[in-house]
Amino acid sequence: MMQILFAPAIALMHRLTYPKKFALIGLVALIAIAVLFVNLSRQLQSQIHLANDELAALEVIVPMDRLVQAAQQHRGLSSGVINGDASLLPKREAKTGEVKTALQGLGPILPASVAASEEWKKINEEWNLIAADGLSWTATESFAAHTRLIAAILQLKVDVADESGLTIDPNMDSYYLLETAVVKLPSMLERLGQTRAKGTGILAKKSINDHQRSISASSWPRFPTPWLPSM
Repeated sequence: MMQILFAPAIALMHRLTYPKKFALIGLVALIAIAVLFVNLSRQLQSQIHLANDELAALEVIVPMDRLVQAAQQHRGLSSGVINGDASLLPKREAKTGEVKTALQGLGPILPASVAASEEWKKINEEWNLIAADGLSWTATESFAAHTRLIAAILQLKVDVADESGLTIDPNMDSYYLLETAVVKLPSMLERLGQTRAKGTGILAKKSINDHQRSISASSWPRFPTPWLPSM
C-alpha cells in the first residue's frame, strides 16, 4: 500500500539527477520549516496580543480600584456625618472631590464598549445623586446608595477584565492570581469597608443596638479554616 502511495514520488526521484534530487529535498524541507514558522509566529502573535490586552486592562483596573477605595471612604465619612459627627464634614467634602476626579479620569481610558454602556452611565448617575442629596438621606439610605455604587463599579471592573481576557488567562498560575486580584480580594475588602462604614456611624452616634451589633458581626468576611494535620 505504501509503495503504491509513494510510487509517483519514487519514479520522479529516479528520473532526476543528484543535484536536482537534493534541490527537491531541500525545497520540501524549506516548505515544512516555513509552515512551522508561520504557525509559531501566529501563536506568538496571539500571546503578544493577549498580553497587550491584559496590560491595557490593568491600566484601567488600577484607577478603578482607587475609585472603589475613595467611594468606600466616602461611604464611611457620610455615615459619620449623618449620624452626628460634624467634624467629619470637611473630610467628606474633600473625598467627594476625590471621587468626582476619579470618575472623570476613568471615563476616557475605559474601553469604548464599556464607556458607552448603560452600566457606566448608571454609575455616574448614582454618584451624582449621592453627591447632590446624600446628606439629606438617612444613614441607611446613604449606606445603601454607596453600596450599590461600589457594587456596580466592581462589576464593571470584572467586565473590563473579561473583555481583555484577564479572567480567562490560559496560564493557570496567572489565572488564579488575576481571579483573586480582580474578583475575590475586592469582594472581601468591600465587606470590610461596609463594616468600617457601619462602625464609623456607630461611633458618631455613640450608641449601638442589638440589631446593629448582629449585622456588624455577620458582615465580617469569613476566612477558611486552615487544614491542620491530626496529631
